Amino acid sequence: MECARNKTEKVGVGCIMKKAQILIPKPGSRFQRVQCKECGEESVVYSHVSTTVACKACGNTLAEPTGSIAEINGKVLGSAE
Repeated sequence: MECARNKTEKVGVGCIMKKAQILIPKPGSRFQRVQCKECGEESVVYSHVSTTVACKACGNTLAEPTGSIAEINGKVLGSAE
């Protein structure tokens, strides 16, 4: 393979790659705003929880771990970012 700026140099030997060619992986998990079914209280919950998450106001279960993406027991209002 040849360098983009100088066709006599090999890739990796003084060649700088263009920033458009470098791919940055995006995470599959996120923090979500979840509204409780019982009391309507909003909480921020991680999408891949490892323990059961309860509502701070009424104690109702908001999220349960499943081994991958959590089972959300409420209305997801959107991302917390």
